[in-house]
Amino acid sequence: MKNTTDNQPHYQTGFGNEFATEAINGALPIGRNSPQHVPFGLYAEQVSGSAFTAPRDHNLRCWQYRLRPSAEHAPYRQISHGLIRTAPCHEAVPSPNRLRWDAQPLPAAPTDFVQVNRFVNLAMIDRVVAALNLNSATQVLELFCGLGNFTLPIAKRAGRVVAVEGERSLVQRAQDNAVHNQISNVQHYVSDLTKDVSIFP
Repeated sequence: MKNTTDNQPHYQTGFGNEFATEAINGALPIGRNSPQHVPFGLYAEQVSGSAFTAPRDHNLRCWQYRLRPSAEHAPYRQISHGLIRTAPCHEAVPSPNRLRWDAQPLPAAPTDFVQVNRFVNLAMIDRVVAALNLNSATQVLELFCGLGNFTLPIAKRAGRVVAVEGERSLVQRAQDNAVHNQISNVQHYVSDLTKDVSIFP
């Protein structure tokens, strides 16, 4: 029921079997589900129970306006399966935790691309990592790895990365950046990239 100042029951707002209720008057946004600024500084989140291909009138969803985003929860930890069984998965153990890429801090010189074009660079990395559909069974060969600008975000999601660069000084900086970010599943090589690179394991 909708909370009112006179403590009397009123009909809920809504249409087509979709209803709205609020604990505090004015908490629900008017005319939109996810405005840029939600009343009272709440976080707008949608819980969906339908496939994205379902027709609109078949969508099962719920908009919530929370004090804290659900992504703030601590990482899940595995408990006993009990009697629950599912088909075996031998490629990788799926993680229930959020896997969105977080930017890796890269110590950079003032003239480096990653320093001059910070926001463009972050947008490129986000798009590349999303397009690769990485998991812990993925192995990646990256050529012209440079400082590790793409290497480190990829390595955070992939099982193993082989990074090759023709400039020895850049490889050293890439290795230092990997150590700085505590990433150990990257192997760096110096090689002439105009020649055959199939020799790398």
